[in-house]
Amino acid sequence: MQHEQAPCAECKKLAGFAAAKIAESRAGVTTSADANCTLREFWLTYKHDKEVELNPSTMNTYKSIWRRHVAPVLGGKKIAAVTKQDCSELLRAIARDNSELSHKTLQRIKAFLTALFNHAAEKWEMPPNPASGKLGKIGSVVEKRVVPYSKREFDRFFTAIRKADIPAYQRQNAVALLTLLRATSLSRSELLGLHWEDLDVAKKRLKIRRGRVQDCDEARLKTRDRARDQDLPDWAFKQLLLLRSVTEGEGPIFRGAERRPLNVNYFNRVVFEPILGPLGWHGFHAARRAFATDLAAGNVPRATLRELMGHRPGSSVTDAFYVHGTAENRMTALALLEQRKPKLQQGKPN
Repeated sequence: MQHEQAPCAECKKLAGFAAAKIAESRAGVTTSADANCTLREFWLTYKHDKEVELNPSTMNTYKSIWRRHVAPVLGGKKIAAVTKQDCSELLRAIARDNSELSHKTLQRIKAFLTALFNHAAEKWEMPPNPASGKLGKIGSVVEKRVVPYSKREFDRFFTAIRKADIPAYQRQNAVALLTLLRATSLSRSELLGLHWEDLDVAKKRLKIRRGRVQDCDEARLKTRDRARDQDLPDWAFKQLLLLRSVTEGEGPIFRGAERRPLNVNYFNRVVFEPILGPLGWHGFHAARRAFATDLAAGNVPRATLRELMGHRPGSSVTDAFYVHGTAENRMTALALLEQRKPKLQQGKPN
C-alpha cells in the first residue's frame, strides 16, 4: 500500500501561516450586522467579504482610506443614515486638510465609498447609494500629469548610479531596474514580481505572470491582459544575465541586503530619490509612459503597442494616458511640415 509523503516543515509553516491569516481576517467580524449597524461594524463585514476577491494592492489602499479618512468621521454613524451631503462634506474636508492629495486620489476615495455602500445594498434594502453620482466640486481639478523620461534623462540616471558610492547589491539592483524600465513596459509591481524562472533564455523574453506589492509577496496582475510576454533587446538581456551571474539565479530577481524580496519603498528612498532625484527622477510610472511614447513616435502599430503595454484590444487607455507629445516629437513634426513647402514656378514671387 502506498502512503502519502508527509508534508515538509516548510509546507507546514506555510499552511499554518495561511490559516493564521484567514483567522485574522475573520476575527472580530460581526455576524449580526444589518441595515441598522454602524459604518464601522459594516466595514468588518466588507473587509471579510472582499479581502479574497480584490487585488491585494487595492485592498491595502481601501484599508488606508478607511483608517485615515472615513472611520474618524463616519465610522460611528448608522450606515442607513449616511447621506449624500455627509459624503460630499467628507470629501471636501479631506481635500481642504490634505492639500497635497491629487484629484485622482480624491476620486479613488470616492470610488471606495461608492463600493462600500454598493456592497451594503447587495445585502439589505437600503436608501440610494449616498456616494454615487456627482458630489459637487471636490478639491482642485488641476492634475499633475506624469511626464515621461527622455533618453537624455535615462542616460544621466545610468551614469549617476554607476558612479554612486553605494553597496554592490544596491548598484546591481538599480542598474537592472533602470535597464528594464528603459527596455520594457513593466510597472513597478510587475518588476518586483519577476522571478528568474520567468526569464526565457532561449527566446530572450520575460513572462509577466504576477506582481508584488509592498506588504505582499505575490499579487495578481491588475487585469488578465497584463499577463503577457515581453521580448528583450540584446543589451537588456545581457544586463539581466550579468545580474543572474552574481546572484542566486532562482526565485525573485530583485532582492535586498538579506536576500529577501526587495523592499522597493526603502530602496526608492535611499537610492533612487537621493541619487536620481536631482536629475529628474519622479517615480517608476514615468518610465512606462516613456516606453509607450517612444514606440508610438516610432510608428509601432497601436495594436502591438497595446499588447506590449498589457492593455486590452481596442482600449483607448494607451493613447489617452500613456502616449505623450515630446519636444523631440514636435521637432520631427516640424521637419515633416518643412517638406510640405509648395514648389513655386521659377521667377514668380512667393
